[in-house]
Amino acid sequence: AAGKTVDEIFEGPALNNGFIDNDELAAASLRKVLYTSDVINLVMDIPGVIAIKNFVFTRYDDNGKLTESQPWSIDISFNHQPRLYILASKVLIFKNGLPFLADANELSDTMQVIKGQHAQPKFSILENDLPVPHGNYFDIESYFAVQNSLPLTYGIGPDGLPESANSLRRGQAKQLKAYLLFYEQLLVNYLAQLANIRELFAVDETVDKTYFSRLLITNEIDGLNDLYIGLDANKLQALVETEDIFLDRRNRFLDHLLARFAESFNDYALMLYSYIDDKSIAESQLIKNKVSFLQNFPVISHDRARSFNYKDTALVCSDDNTAGLVKRIRQLLGYGQSISDAEKIFIVEHVLLRPRNLPTPASPFIDGDPLLGVCLDADCSECDERDPYSFRITVVLNGEEGLANKGIEFRRFAEQTIRMETPAHLGLKICWVSKKDLADFGNLYCDWLSELAKPEPEKIPLHDKLVALLDMFKDLNSVYPPATLHDCIDGNDDNRVFLGHTAIISNEELEMKIEKEKEN
Repeated sequence: AAGKTVDEIFEGPALNNGFIDNDELAAASLRKVLYTSDVINLVMDIPGVIAIKNFVFTRYDDNGKLTESQPWSIDISFNHQPRLYILASKVLIFKNGLPFLADANELSDTMQVIKGQHAQPKFSILENDLPVPHGNYFDIESYFAVQNSLPLTYGIGPDGLPESANSLRRGQAKQLKAYLLFYEQLLVNYLAQLANIRELFAVDETVDKTYFSRLLITNEIDGLNDLYIGLDANKLQALVETEDIFLDRRNRFLDHLLARFAESFNDYALMLYSYIDDKSIAESQLIKNKVSFLQNFPVISHDRARSFNYKDTALVCSDDNTAGLVKRIRQLLGYGQSISDAEKIFIVEHVLLRPRNLPTPASPFIDGDPLLGVCLDADCSECDERDPYSFRITVVLNGEEGLANKGIEFRRFAEQTIRMETPAHLGLKICWVSKKDLADFGNLYCDWLSELAKPEPEKIPLHDKLVALLDMFKDLNSVYPPATLHDCIDGNDDNRVFLGHTAIISNEELEMKIEKEKEN
């Protein structure tokens, strides 16, 4: 009502009651000087007041004693406001030249009424937001055919042609209806696209189209069945959008949603295309990976730096008790929702491996719990001189199955992704172990965590399980994709040999390995 825009109304901090106008707020600042002329002008605005003969400001102290009297202006004490002191004020009124004093009780009652009329109302419950406008539902896909709006003389509307029309005239009308049908279908598809626009940005794997269409029905165009020959909804959709167009557009819509959170699957997509010959299969896999990532984004976003609860006895090595970094890495590497053996990821926090049974006279172990590799003197040359526990983690993955075994490019992509997602203050080691080592390590790791999760872990079992775990943990080695040597005539260099990145095997060993995989 005051002409304020919405952004002006809600500018500034949120208030508990109502809104504050900036001009009124500035006018409400404390005065430093009070002028007689200002008060006289206010009194003169009262109906019935003709003139004011005399007006004086007086100041009283806290005890009610007169301390100052000023006829023109009076200074206001710092951080104080002037108030009307009724008991010490004298109001002398002249009417027809005759003076009289106002009745004190009547004056007090009148003052209360005036104050009440000018006081701002206070509400205990107040709606501090603009109401959401209520719209009227409208079926966007409802359609009124254009040909039904043409003049009756065309004979293509609901009224059709008269009975006297000959076959030529009827054929001409049907030809016109068939000609206009192409344009009618474009408009119907346009409305179908508007009605299903929410599907374009849906985070759902069941979305199977990005261009939408629907068939016209006989209620919309009279005699429609005589114009269609074998056309159904599936054939119409195939004309509107092919599978290649859908895969491309669906991926681009999901890329838009990912970009809103500053996320990208471009590197993963390039890596996937290099390993999957069929582009459509690669794009379908990308859609599933992107949808899964977006569905889990709330968790992998706010829990990305959160570890797992190693004291939760009911969820030891459970998918419901996993470090946020593991969940995020799994999504970025395109691992599926179900965690099979080929896609298991263990992140070991070295600080959890610290010894808890120290070598004391009362300890049942002479040397206490084992330590990770650490140097105790400057001449040590076989181990690391740095602290092996603080701010260090080791990521253990399957290097013998899945994409990890198809080529070194995936490993490079995976390692770069893991390092980019890991907090910068953490020292990181990545181990691509064999399938057997991954299973054995997982059993030892979870067995030790089960004992550690107890409110009061038993010393001997905890010690023994830590010893077994560290014995294998220290000896974990990365395995590499196999490569074979070929002669110059063969010319096959699909699995090239990279020093430090591939394992060289003979053709006979490769054939035995393939046969073994077929048997499994």
